[in-house]
Amino acid sequence: MNLEFLEELTESRMFRNSRDFSQSSNKMLANLSMIAILVSVIYRNHSWIKKYLENTIDVGDFDHVRSGNTDLANIITVLKNFSEYKIEVSTAGISFPVMQFRQFAREIINGNLSRGDCYRYLYAFEGYLKISDLELKNARRSAFDWESTSRVEKRALLRYIAGYLNSVAPTMDLTVWYKKEI
Repeated sequence: MNLEFLEELTESRMFRNSRDFSQSSNKMLANLSMIAILVSVIYRNHSWIKKYLENTIDVGDFDHVRSGNTDLANIITVLKNFSEYKIEVSTAGISFPVMQFRQFAREIINGNLSRGDCYRYLYAFEGYLKISDLELKNARRSAFDWESTSRVEKRALLRYIAGYLNSVAPTMDLTVWYKKEI
């Protein structure tokens, strides 16, 4: 395991303060958080994702953007409190279910995420985040059923995620790992 990567996951790289969100829309942040959730599902048996999720939910109430948070924690903070941050509201009704995310993260950390719970969480996140992109919806379907997804579909999904992260969030903490692995 690459310990250097674990150190990189303990601190935000892309969104270090509230000004870093100035060019962001709530839709872009919702899609980016969904990608991070899908990465969490795909790699749920890996220790680095468990550590990343621990660092993400250990921030408290998601009330302030901090450089010591993970990028995902800062994205959740902005989606939860978007009226306090100067971001474009391109899609009405987007919200982030913090309590459900905490439960989801704890189940992954503890290795207790069942197939039914995984489906329930992913479907709920898709609804709360108002995910309308068909590729992202298909990515959710493939990530949910990761164990029985064909090698070709897995490769296609991993390429889609890598491409999305490289184009939208090239300096995000998860992207750094993805560039090393894909």
